[in-house]
Amino acid sequence: MGDNDKFGTCAFAMCGNHAVLLGKGVMGDGEILNAARVIEGLNDQDKSTDRGENVDALFAWIKANGWPGDPTFTISAWSPIPLANIGATITQRLAVPSWLMLPMTADESDYDFTDDALVRNAIGAYAHAVLIVEADSVSVTFITWAKPQTVSLRWARQYFRAFYDVLWIDDA
Repeated sequence: MGDNDKFGTCAFAMCGNHAVLLGKGVMGDGEILNAARVIEGLNDQDKSTDRGENVDALFAWIKANGWPGDPTFTISAWSPIPLANIGATITQRLAVPSWLMLPMTADESDYDFTDDALVRNAIGAYAHAVLIVEADSVSVTFITWAKPQTVSLRWARQYFRAFYDVLWIDDA
């Protein structure tokens, strides 16, 4: 999770989850937090430094510098893709990094991953980066907060904002 339950480190955790699928092993919370410290200046003792992430800026930093804990693990290219292409991209890259706007439950006590959010026309309240690992004609499954979450394709069309084809390379 990379302490994403405490800090806006979701994009770093998303990259860490992709690294697992690519055979790099599990990145612990410390490694995810270190990436946030190095790349965006997060100080986990000062909440004002927790600014969240811009996914494109994160990819650009990693392309230029490599992953902070392993500079040989880098990105050679990335590009936005449409929702219709995520299945093919998962086949080729094992996953699709993406970001969405999280809708709240009716009582605002949690995030609503059900179609009830659509019925209520819930507004997405918080930007959140996730790694899509499965998609078909009716649903999308992504990893968030260290577990899979499945939503309907209708939900995905409403709340997702961007999907990426990312080519990771490992020069080690």
